[in-house]
Amino acid sequence: MAADVIFHGNQKEAFEIVEAIQHNCGCDFGPGNVRTSTCAPHDALIHDQRYVNGLLFVRTLRLQLQAEEGKP
Repeated sequence: MAADVIFHGNQKEAFEIVEAIQHNCGCDFGPGNVRTSTCAPHDALIHDQRYVNGLLFVRTLRLQLQAEEGKP
C-alpha cells in the first residue's frame, strides 16, 4: 500500500520525528516480532497529512521561539 502522506521536511527532520515517535511507540507485537496493532502516532505518519504538517510547523516554531529567547 502506498503512503498517503508527503513529507515536506528534510531527511534530518524525518529521522528525528520517526525517532521521537518510536521512543513513545504504543504498537503491539506478537510472535516473531510481527506488528499486531499500530499506535495512533505511527498510523498518523502514514495516513494523516495534516498531522505531519503540524509536526513540522511546531518544530519550526519551536526553533524560532528558542532563537528569539537566545536559547540553543
